Amino acid sequence: REFSTTLSNLLNEFSDNMSSPLSNDAEFRSLIQALPNDITLSKFVFEENSFLLSPAMVTSLFNATFRAAVLMSSMTTGLSNYPNTTNCLGAATITQACHLSLVKELASRAFRRSISATESTQLANSIWVSTLTKQELLIETFATIASMPDFIYKAYNTGADDPTIAGAVSISGVEHANKLSYFLTGAPATAALRSIASSGGLNNAVTFKTEVDRMMTSSAGKANLQRLFREAYGYDVNGDLQYPTSFLNGFSTANLNQAMVQEMDYFFVDEVIAKKSRFQDLMTSKNSLVSNAALGQIYGVPANANVGTTLSPDRPGFLTRAAFLTKKSGFYTSPVKRGHFVMDRVLCDPMGDPPANAPTTVNEVQDPAQLVSTRSRYENLTQRQGTSCVACHNQLNPYGFAMEGFDSLGRKRQVESIFNTSSGQLLGTVPVDTRTSANLTHSGTPTTIIDMNDMSASLASSDKAIMCFTKHLKTFDSRKEASSQDYCHMNDTLNVLYGVNGNQGTVYDAIYAYVSSKAFRTWKY
Repeated sequence: REFSTTLSNLLNEFSDNMSSPLSNDAEFRSLIQALPNDITLSKFVFEENSFLLSPAMVTSLFNATFRAAVLMSSMTTGLSNYPNTTNCLGAATITQACHLSLVKELASRAFRRSISATESTQLANSIWVSTLTKQELLIETFATIASMPDFIYKAYNTGADDPTIAGAVSISGVEHANKLSYFLTGAPATAALRSIASSGGLNNAVTFKTEVDRMMTSSAGKANLQRLFREAYGYDVNGDLQYPTSFLNGFSTANLNQAMVQEMDYFFVDEVIAKKSRFQDLMTSKNSLVSNAALGQIYGVPANANVGTTLSPDRPGFLTRAAFLTKKSGFYTSPVKRGHFVMDRVLCDPMGDPPANAPTTVNEVQDPAQLVSTRSRYENLTQRQGTSCVACHNQLNPYGFAMEGFDSLGRKRQVESIFNTSSGQLLGTVPVDTRTSANLTHSGTPTTIIDMNDMSASLASSDKAIMCFTKHLKTFDSRKEASSQDYCHMNDTLNVLYGVNGNQGTVYDAIYAYVSSKAFRTWKY
């Protein structure tokens, strides 16, 4: 939820950590959550690509900013001490000069560039109405600046044409500071960072590295990294987790959805920030945070909400975690949904929509005298020669078949339990077959896969998977799907991730390479 989070961060920056933070207000939190997403998670379709705000977003934006403005206008102590206003906001009435200082400070936080005296005066004059009460004027000021295109639309275009990159313009120091801060923390640059940038400090390699490290390791930086991986791999969007009692066999799903997301939030932050892991570690690490009993049951480990744990060898990397395995509730898995996820999110190899007449379900009613595995049922339906399904499903099914060593709840299994879907009666078991072959690299040569350990190990060094993650990074930054025109910017990151002679660089250093590249210091929409 990029836009809602960024707006929330901006408004909290506006409040300057006043005594009553906006995050404590239930109504404000609800309004922020009601903001439409600026991306469609399944198709990477960005609202910003239209250069327009939808009516729903305009309404939600107004409601959220107005509520924040009402709250901030009543924060007496915080207003009295508001930075760069010489304590004038504590008075019973606000003079026009006092109002000008507030507008200049707010605009310098919201906009991604320096604000001239002329521009701040023009902006303040457009808001100022002498007959408004103090609270009315404050509400009008806060809400107006937070709703302006200078904040809503991402632009860093005050520089001159850059002769080294076609169609790009250079960015000023303050623009650079804000671009860094929004990308790394989801919030505008602090006054200290703007000051460093204004004096040219970000051109110093040591200072630049210090500031990037500070932002990436801050609480806001870690939260923003979680947003990056949530958008990249979609682990915060799961099914309804509705399972029949006979299938659960005593297992609980209480608070499981929340625990699955929390596990992956912890995993990616711990691997990237704390452990300085490589991409291959994301695919093979057994690192986990098991915060509740339901998740602990699935993994066979005790729950501890505050301490990380190491899972068994059959849980390598993030693809073997419950958040990525629960793509379909009920008795049976969906190799198609699982396979589609790997193709779409891990390999950036979208399949496109199925034909309008394609079956949407697989018959799960079993003949007790002749039990059939889920894999066989999907093969029979989607991979029969002579049908229109074969071409696509021959590509996406294998990824799902490799994951058949886990049931629809994410539990490890060697045999598949077959149920009567009406009565819930266990009819028997059939062997699980995870052997397959799939295109995991750009070479187009199929890779032989034995099980998820094998597929995770192959993905760990897959040029296709590494390239896909780099595309996610670019997409997270620009809010539009990465294309071939972005490859030059992505090369610095790719070179770090690929490494030398198979010795990959860290994901942390890859992100650093992205923000320190020449392309990041310019603006090209």
